[in-house]
Amino acid sequence: MNKPKILFIGHGYHQKTLSNNFMLDILKESFDVKIYYDETWQNGPQVNKEIFFKEEYHCIIFYQIPPYRITLTNEKIKKVIFIVMYDGLDFKGIIKNFHTFFNKIIFINFSKTIHFQLINLGLQTYYFQYFPTPQEKCLGDKNKLFFWQRRNDINLNLVEKLFANYPINIHLHQALDPHQLIEKPSEEHIKKFQLASSDWFNSKEEFLSAIKDKTFFIAPRIKEGIGMSFLEAMAMGKIVIANNDATMNEYIEHGVNGYLFDYKNPKPLIFDNLDKIQDNAYEAVEQGYKQFQISKHNIIKIINNQMPPISFTITHRIYCKILRTIILIYYKFKKISINLICILIVNKNLKNKIRGRKNKN
Repeated sequence: MNKPKILFIGHGYHQKTLSNNFMLDILKESFDVKIYYDETWQNGPQVNKEIFFKEEYHCIIFYQIPPYRITLTNEKIKKVIFIVMYDGLDFKGIIKNFHTFFNKIIFINFSKTIHFQLINLGLQTYYFQYFPTPQEKCLGDKNKLFFWQRRNDINLNLVEKLFANYPINIHLHQALDPHQLIEKPSEEHIKKFQLASSDWFNSKEEFLSAIKDKTFFIAPRIKEGIGMSFLEAMAMGKIVIANNDATMNEYIEHGVNGYLFDYKNPKPLIFDNLDKIQDNAYEAVEQGYKQFQISKHNIIKIINNQMPPISFTITHRIYCKILRTIILIYYKFKKISINLICILIVNKNLKNKIRGRKNKN
């Protein structure tokens, strides 16, 4: 029996990180999945528009990449699913294109924060909390930290503040996100933290091997779409230290199964009951993995129109409409204000140039 065909549009960077493989594995169990990647993240092309019409698809899925306008406006395309990420959600785009988003798009997300934000806009959204497969528990050396630096927001200076009252040796893994430039560690940091370093792993196994003998793991971004790296660390019983934002704070309870901090105002952490925290982190992944293995089948039901839609009350619909209107007015006012300021600055510069020429004459 032939499986229904679906079209999957992914983020080109995921061909390197493989972070969307878990979703593709779920989809391939029930569907014939045609995969294409958008390369606009590195100034490359979008997926050729003709792809959307070469075959009749059961569904078109956009993973992290916002749905192309042609898929929202063309009547031949009946259903679009947007698997959205917290660290890449464009609310402005959703508000501006609300009618097409409302009529055609179903959202699947892995952040509770996004889920409730979309509900507040009156959109159809389904929430799943992903958990990786639990690994062998490895408590590691309590004076060792694995720090994957991907961006400038979280750096060695910040880590130094967090561990101001605790001796730590650091393995610095500098595998950067696209378009990021990071300074080399100073000689002072190299000496103080007995810094070991790496720049890329060719496999997940190499990554897990590198963190195996460390107790601590720094979540590398200030916010995440899912957060595969820190979840893999928790799946080994590591103590994850993360900025207090989604999705990290949707998995981590401060002082219970990890630590949270405010990256804008980092303060020294107080480390206590580390073995218990590691046990809690590992157990959270064990229980969460079991729940995800059950709930993930609902993704297939959503694609097959077998999940009941969210039913909004009249009061909520009115509230959503008012909220969308306020946000849209805000964005328009902001754009007009910026344009006016730019015009005034340009005019002022022109006047100064003209006055300068007159003075010379």
